[in-house]
Amino acid sequence: MKILKPSDVVNFGKNKGFLLKDIYKYEPDYIEWLVKFIDDFVIDLKSFEKLPNPTPLKNHLDNKEDLNQKTNSYKIKFFNHNDITVENAKITIKNGEELNEIKFKFSQETKTIIDLKLNGKYNAPEYKNFVNQMNKIEWDD
Repeated sequence: MKILKPSDVVNFGKNKGFLLKDIYKYEPDYIEWLVKFIDDFVIDLKSFEKLPNPTPLKNHLDNKEDLNQKTNSYKIKFFNHNDITVENAKITIKNGEELNEIKFKFSQETKTIIDLKLNGKYNAPEYKNFVNQMNKIEWDD
């Protein structure tokens, strides 16, 4: 199993063709999602932890007053994740908007999943089943 570094390029999904360090910069949560749901996606945590603090596009959108108009899924505390991409973050910056830096640490769950994967003891859950479980949760408005 290849352990991915920030300089590796993603060859699938909504951020296809972008470096992992760019994905980390604009959408670090997506890297955690990939670790959880893609069986052979394992990152070198130490090399990612050395990167500068990220400036996530999602946090920028959180501060927009028109957020409810941008997504129907706000009710369950999710954005349309296909809109949160490295490409859209770069467009946002190009349009003169500033993305704020955050302190980010990978969750203990992500660290545990990586350890389990490295020891051959992790099977990624099916994303469809995960979404179905999340849709059954009643969220506070």
